[in-house]
Order: sequence, then structure tokens, then C-alpha cells
Amino acid sequence: MRGGAGWVWGMWLGALLPALTAHAGEPMRVLWWTGDVSVMVGEKTVPTLGAAHETQDLLGVRVTFGKNVWPVAVALDVEFSESATDAAGNRMELTEGRVGVRKSHGGGVLHPFWGGGLSVARLKVIEPPLTGGYGPGLGYWLGAGATLDISRGSHLGASWVHSRLNLDTRTVTVDRSDGVRLFWGWRW
Repeated sequence: MRGGAGWVWGMWLGALLPALTAHAGEPMRVLWWTGDVSVMVGEKTVPTLGAAHETQDLLGVRVTFGKNVWPVAVALDVEFSESATDAAGNRMELTEGRVGVRKSHGGGVLHPFWGGGLSVARLKVIEPPLTGGYGPGLGYWLGAGATLDISRGSHLGASWVHSRLNLDTRTVTVDRSDGVRLFWGWRW
């Protein structure tokens, strides 16, 4: 992906640091904290007004963390979708950052989960260059899936995420994205 994603990483780190330092006076015990970090790949459909549904491949990072006694965990996700061309000839990139909560259920090796929260995104129209532009947007996301423990610290998983967004440039308007993600990561 081309530059411009620095603000998404800044948002992600800005949400992470206060959560980690909120209990700075407590002794840090590994067993009190739980979470996972995963690499995501997948595909999402991005319908645009006046054009056919567009399918984009995505790559991202998925982070979940919290204390064992919390009813839900903090969810932080960042996704970058590939440049694609829609039916009208627009080529675009979509970067999406999500902050919210995630609740995991079940013991054993299979852990179904659900989540939701705030979605911040940026749509960049690359072609045609004379009509291109940037479109920041804000919305919400809802998702569900499951993880499967494959060893003591690693897991595989799959999830479906729906984002309701309001992204508008001079040539393209996006109001939602839906898709399936597969991920592999480490749990602590």
C-alpha cells in the first residue's frame, strides 16, 4: 500500500497505550492479562454507488487484550485493502481501523466470539488522477467468528465483519463493507 496510513497506526497506538498504563500501580502479572495478536488475510465486498459490487483482498492486524476479570476485551484492528478498479474505472485503496470490544466464549480449544465498535476509514481514489481524492469516514463495525487453538500459544481463526461507513470523494461514495477474514496468531 502507498503511504498515508500513519494516522491509522497512530489511532491504534493511542488507544493501546492508555489501556496498558491504566493499572500502572499494580504489579504486572502475566496471568492477569489475556489477549492475542493475529495477522489477517481475507476478502471484502465494497459496494459503491453507481458501480458494481467490488471485491478487494485485504491484509491486516488483529489485536485483542484485557484482564481476565473484565467482561469484554479491547479490540484493535487495522486493515489495508488492495488497489482495485470498479466498474466506473476508479482505482482505489481503502484503509480501515477499528476500535471496540470483543467477547470470547467457550473453554477448550474452540472459542467463538463477537464484537463491535467504532470504525475509522480512509478511501483514496488513485485513478483517474484528475478526479481522484481522499475520503475520510467514520462509522461502526460488527463481527463474529471463532478461534481454534492449534498449540499452547498459537491459534487459527475466521471471522465475518460488517462495517457501516460514510466515505465520500468527488467520484466515489462507499457506505459499507462486508467480508470474511482468516487469521493466525499468538495468544498470551
